[in-house]
Amino acid sequence: MCIKSYQRLQQQALLNAKVKYEFESDAKSILERLAR
Repeated sequence: MCIKSYQRLQQQALLNAKVKYEFESDAKSILERLAR
């Protein structure tokens, strides 16, 4: 495996984790708003 494609995979994984984290925190705040 060449280094460039490995770095791209790593970047994609980081991006996915960031999106997942943001989505989960958004969902939490929406649920908290609904609970009020």
